[in-house]
Amino acid sequence: MIGGVLTSEHRKLTMWMGSVKPAVKAPVNEFLFWEFIKKSKNEGYQIMEMGGADIPRLCAFKSQFNPDMYVNYRIYKKDLIGSMAEWFYINVHRKRMSAEM
Repeated sequence: MIGGVLTSEHRKLTMWMGSVKPAVKAPVNEFLFWEFIKKSKNEGYQIMEMGGADIPRLCAFKSQFNPDMYVNYRIYKKDLIGSMAEWFYINVHRKRMSAEM
């Protein structure tokens, strides 16, 4: 099962793909990414943004494609309730879920 989103703006293709790890030894996900990269290049895109370089479990996978690194900023705006919900998720819920596994 696979889900994906492609957006295009000013010769830059941004891609997000989510899939389950297949139960075969063939590099299926690597093949899909590589096909998207080739298609982007053939269609004249100068940049293909795959995202995930700041997520440790995705960084190793995506570094296989010899990427150039660019600075990326994320800005969050939260009110007091949003900050409390985030704190609860990080400090209580996530730890509880990790302990159950």
